Amino acid sequence: MQLYAGRSSDFISDATRNSIADKLERAFIDAYHYKPAWQEVQSWQNSLLQMSVALMAGKLLDHGILLEFQLPLTSSRLDCMVTGHSPGGLAHSVIVELKQWSKVEQSNADGCVTSWVGGRLKDIPHPSRQVGQYAQYLRDMLPVFSQESVQLRSCAYLHNLKYDPLDEIYASRHAAILKQSPAFAGNQQAQLIDFLATYVGQGNGGPVLDAVVQSRYAPSKKLLEHTSKVVEDQQVYVLLDSQDVVFNKVLAEVQAASEKRKVKKTVVLVHGGPGTGKSVVALHLLGRLAQGDKNVMHLTGSAAFTENMRKVVGPRAAALFSYFNMNSKGQLPPNQFDALILDEAHRIRENSKNQWTKASDWSGLLLTPRG
Repeated sequence: MQLYAGRSSDFISDATRNSIADKLERAFIDAYHYKPAWQEVQSWQNSLLQMSVALMAGKLLDHGILLEFQLPLTSSRLDCMVTGHSPGGLAHSVIVELKQWSKVEQSNADGCVTSWVGGRLKDIPHPSRQVGQYAQYLRDMLPVFSQESVQLRSCAYLHNLKYDPLDEIYASRHAAILKQSPAFAGNQQAQLIDFLATYVGQGNGGPVLDAVVQSRYAPSKKLLEHTSKVVEDQQVYVLLDSQDVVFNKVLAEVQAASEKRKVKKTVVLVHGGPGTGKSVVALHLLGRLAQGDKNVMHLTGSAAFTENMRKVVGPRAAALFSYFNMNSKGQLPPNQFDALILDEAHRIRENSKNQWTKASDWSGLLLTPRG
């Protein structure tokens, strides 16, 4: 889901006529049913004007533009994506993370910087790290990128910052992430244009934009293999006795469903008191099913539990850990998964909608326990 999609020429017109922020605000209200923060609207107004000026200066007028594109099954939105073709004819998308920062200080946290945000100094991800993670997430989650029908690149544009090689943004400790996703200061507009031209300079971005927007969530084989290996490496999680029986029983049910292509779904309920290893079984199931290239996710109703599991498996494998109401915004059509592992199932709600769910996105189904 995105708040804006169109041609770069139209985007430039909207931005230079000061109408882009209004369009995004209306789209935001329609999508989320509440008004965006004033600061966010101002950032749209300021940053997107600078982005449009760069596109106009580079004569990048035949390109696709996505603004505020929500990463599948997350609350994160990327600022801007430019689509087109490289001089060699390859389809490309370039994510551009836009920042209004004019001053950045060193942070003692790895991969982070300190900047003035929301009225106070905060440790926040280096913009190159942030946009690089967005790119990796999209490669992991959207077939259009994982299958490389569209190549994906990323960069940051700090349009209020003056380039200084001694600035913390360009410190040597950030060299690896800067190489992957360069950061351009405001007086480096020419370098930003050159970067964009390298990947999308030939234009014809409309078909590429359509391919990105129409791509549907499906974890890549590389992500599934990575997650499986991470889980296997967690040697502290060993299956014992009845845990091993349950583990193999669930695998057998999934295999049977795959072989018979059953239309009717199967639910396996694992019960036991605290400390009996239900979560250990769940983690092993995720790893084994991912190893078999099954489209699988681990879901809970507990933020603390889910965030802890994400820390255990690491940032990339964390993409397969989410919540029971992950699809409350209707991002996924039905029957997208081979298996869903619902840990702490006693936390499942009667329904998955919330105050932002449109009526058209809700099935009307309720989870009604039988006495």
